[in-house]
Amino acid sequence: MAPATATNVPLRPRIGAASGGAAVALLATLVAVGAVAVHRVTGRYWGDLAVYRAGGSAAEAGDGGLYQVAVRGADGIELGFTYPPFAALLFQPFAAVGPQVAIGIWTLGSMLALAAVLRLALRSTGVPDPRLGTLTLVGTVAALPMFAVSGHLQVGQVGLFLMLIVLVDLTGDQHRWWYGLGVGVAAGIKLTPLVFVVLLLATGRVRAAATAVGGFLGTVAVGFCWRPEDSSAYWSGAILDTSRVTADLRTILNQSLPGALARLTDSGDLRLGWLLVALVGAAGLAVAVWCVRAGEELLGVLACATTGLLVSPISWHHHWVWAVPALAVLAERAWRLRSRVGLAAVGLGWLAFVAGTGWVLVGLRGQDLHFDDWALLYSNLYVLTGLVLLGWLPVPLRQAARTARQTGTPAYGAAERDGAYRPDRVEHGGGTPAPARTDAVRVSVVIPNYNKEKTLRACLTAVYAQTLPPAEVIVVDDASTDRSRQIAAGFPCTLLAFPANRGVSAARNAGAARATGEVLFFVDSDIALAPDALAAAVGALREHPRCGVVQGIYDLHPLFADGPVESYKTLFEHYWRRRAVGVTSSTMFALTAVPRPVFDAVGGFDERLRDAEDVEFGTRLPASYEIRTSDRVIGRHDDVDRLWPYLSELFRRALTYAGAVVVARWTPPAMPGPRPAVATSAGDPLPADGSGSASGPERRDPHRIDLGSLAGMLASASAVATLPLAVASPWLLAVPLALLAGFLAADRELLTFALRQRGPGFLLYATLIRFLTHLTEFAGLTLGVARAMARRTSRLWTARRDAEQNEGGR
Repeated sequence: MAPATATNVPLRPRIGAASGGAAVALLATLVAVGAVAVHRVTGRYWGDLAVYRAGGSAAEAGDGGLYQVAVRGADGIELGFTYPPFAALLFQPFAAVGPQVAIGIWTLGSMLALAAVLRLALRSTGVPDPRLGTLTLVGTVAALPMFAVSGHLQVGQVGLFLMLIVLVDLTGDQHRWWYGLGVGVAAGIKLTPLVFVVLLLATGRVRAAATAVGGFLGTVAVGFCWRPEDSSAYWSGAILDTSRVTADLRTILNQSLPGALARLTDSGDLRLGWLLVALVGAAGLAVAVWCVRAGEELLGVLACATTGLLVSPISWHHHWVWAVPALAVLAERAWRLRSRVGLAAVGLGWLAFVAGTGWVLVGLRGQDLHFDDWALLYSNLYVLTGLVLLGWLPVPLRQAARTARQTGTPAYGAAERDGAYRPDRVEHGGGTPAPARTDAVRVSVVIPNYNKEKTLRACLTAVYAQTLPPAEVIVVDDASTDRSRQIAAGFPCTLLAFPANRGVSAARNAGAARATGEVLFFVDSDIALAPDALAAAVGALREHPRCGVVQGIYDLHPLFADGPVESYKTLFEHYWRRRAVGVTSSTMFALTAVPRPVFDAVGGFDERLRDAEDVEFGTRLPASYEIRTSDRVIGRHDDVDRLWPYLSELFRRALTYAGAVVVARWTPPAMPGPRPAVATSAGDPLPADGSGSASGPERRDPHRIDLGSLAGMLASASAVATLPLAVASPWLLAVPLALLAGFLAADRELLTFALRQRGPGFLLYATLIRFLTHLTEFAGLTLGVARAMARRTSRLWTARRDAEQNEGGR
């Protein structure tokens, strides 16, 4: 048998990849030849390329005439050179050749740049190399009918080259010393890539942003050294002269949000419209930042590009070539996840960009400024598609996170490998018992209680029916005014009674202080555990020696069915917790097991908190410990059954949660003392820092926020905020409607789950409740972050003032 060398690799994948690349090159050549043939036959000018050539000629002729260049196109419109002098320097070679040669070279290069962008985007989604050539060819062919692409090629625009430079730069190795330089150079050719500097700053990559700015300033310096008079003319005035770009924002080819608002109001005076533009800009940047922080660099760049296109005063149709990689990424992921809804959405987006071709006929008829009825909707296709696309971009993050999440349950891991999420697969008590040994482990069950006479008996009955009997059960009554204490007295448990209400944190801490077990199991008094819940929790701790917290999930059905509000909340809590199965980032102590050494190391619950105390506990848990959610630890929950108390609870928790996350992000973890060693399954002690060193506990990253939920919150709040725009014009109602569509897209999985479990009637109810909860949580998070930041700023200012006073006293 021949040795396994490189020549023995199967040839079919390599042949397929090579043939795909050759076909792309052939296609690019044919399109370039076709462009030259069209020019020879019709004499039709490639308008923007003609301006580039004229600018290169003017700059080559001498200083001072670059911005007096005017090229009259076939439509009679005069076009001037609007780019920095550095761009004219790069365009000079095309001025040295004839127009047909320039058109051929430029079109060939543009086609190859388009294919390179698609190849880069597809590779970033995990498409294997053997398929890249074929899919790149398919994507290139599919992109040609899109007016953003066909119009780009017809006028000879530079955007495809700039997009390739930016993508190669920002999706590459961030440790390169020149990371960010491509953005700066691209901005030196055309200013629009400067929007990516904002993204770099917003994601904390200050060095890359500085490199980009340095590269941009370098192009400016080159321009001044080469053509100082032209550079002075551009940077001192021509850069702000929008009349050199278009005389009227309303033109149908201006597919920006300001252009759409101008068409909706049939006026160039936007007035309060700029407030909406600013809101969309902030929302789009937030989406881009979330994508980057979730590890989806390409999606972040695409979200930032879409935001820039929407908020720019002028975004020509050919600027929207950024839609090509965006649709390619979303299509590939929808295909991989077998999402028919996703594929349909991508198909509709593609049709919208193809339909823009008809705008040429609108312009030729001289009807490109005034629109009404359906024509108004048609004239804003790209803007509406961009808004939906911006809202849709975070959706694949949840799919990717689900696929990549490490889990401890084989059934769930199989579901993840299949790319399908089925939170309804596990019913109460239906999980497979943990295979690990649970004997010789003393479990102390701690039950905090306040006025839960309705559920306490069911809770205690379930605890004493466990397949792994608890070593002790401690009920901590937080000054209840009902019959809770009498009910607890009927069970062989330890009852601790507070004379005054102190909150759930104090109740849990008191129970933990009294407990003698090796494992503390906290369960709320309104939960009835499945019979094998304790055994499953201890088994999970045995299976994963580095696990510091094992938390369970709610059953799909409530403990007592008390109405539609409780039915929705129970369904939502089951769905949400089921999605978190495996290693997660946030702690929830409704039904949770913690080894005693871990609880002591963290220092218990913060008794100053009445809400989100469990989340705050997790922010102080050393990073070397895992937090795991197990779908084998299940309990039926009696939840809130009225709407106003439910929304009030959500607001309070969001308010406290926001403050806890802000504190966790900027405050070093305060550990009460040296952390005890925890025995591994092999009997060896786990070092205090979890890494074998004694350098102390690692800082746990702040809790990762669910991007889909945040997108839904933002879309819901923005829809309400923009609703008054309909007073100015009924057509402006399209803005909140588009945002509502974004809300539905962000929550489509939850709503689909509600439909599958409860039917179409409940789906309508669940959609309304979800919208209200989004608004409530958005208000709580916003106020909580603002309050926490204000307190932090006040503390820093006070500390600085005290330091200055102490320094002065010396």
